[in-house]
Amino acid sequence: MAVISAGSGGVAALLARRMMRIAPTRDLISVNFGLIFVMLLPAAPFFWHIEFSWRALVVFMLAVLLDAMANIFYFMAFERLPAVTASAVMALSPLVALALQPLLEPGFRLSMLNMVGVGLVVTGLVLLARNGSNAAGAVKVAPVHLIYPLLAAILFGINVFPVRTLMANQWTNPYTYYLLRALLVALLTGVVLRPELGWLSGLRAVKLSGRLVFVIAQWLLLLAALEKGSPAVVKTLADTSPLFVVALAGTVLGEKVGWQHAVGAVLTVAGMVLAMR
Repeated sequence: MAVISAGSGGVAALLARRMMRIAPTRDLISVNFGLIFVMLLPAAPFFWHIEFSWRALVVFMLAVLLDAMANIFYFMAFERLPAVTASAVMALSPLVALALQPLLEPGFRLSMLNMVGVGLVVTGLVLLARNGSNAAGAVKVAPVHLIYPLLAAILFGINVFPVRTLMANQWTNPYTYYLLRALLVALLTGVVLRPELGWLSGLRAVKLSGRLVFVIAQWLLLLAALEKGSPAVVKTLADTSPLFVVALAGTVLGEKVGWQHAVGAVLTVAGMVLAMR
């Protein structure tokens, strides 16, 4: 499920290239999450499940707040840094989950092969995030701006643990969490980012919704995988979307794949195999 989630994320990432022409990222985030909520809402009578207890509520709100903060830093990273640099730093997110797992999930044990696999996947993702541009064409990066993708990576890595706690204890299910998460993140990012909505039209909403079908599939599969799997391994496999982006861009769009992409793909696949052993 985590691998299929990554594949859906790869398709969503390719479609996002076209969506970015519609409006600035600042104005898209809240609308995206709002549309996800609207698209999922009709299924509520069939899949709604949440346990109303103080413990469940605290863990749920912690997960949503971490998610919202991570998405805000994610936006700030791409606003201030080249996409290549931001993506490379955020590819470190599985290492955060791996480092925290012994403390937060003592019942899980990763073998040496699993840990080597996670390391190979992260290395492969960093290479996949690079565009191979030469020094003359490189964009100068202010070191202080690296804090934004780093904070996003840390928060995304931490957030898999409260989410898994919700799922493993059956306090909610993937559908209900994702529905409420979409609503709350839309509201929080709307308050913080104050997006302009003059660009939004019925046709553009339909186009955005088409991409969000893959986003919804990506996240529901990830949440379902977290119910049973090791958080570090699930996070690692689900973050391999860049591998699918490169594969689809090369085969479907005919884009040139450089040697760094090829090496990154090989390392990522080898790491996935080891992480799942």
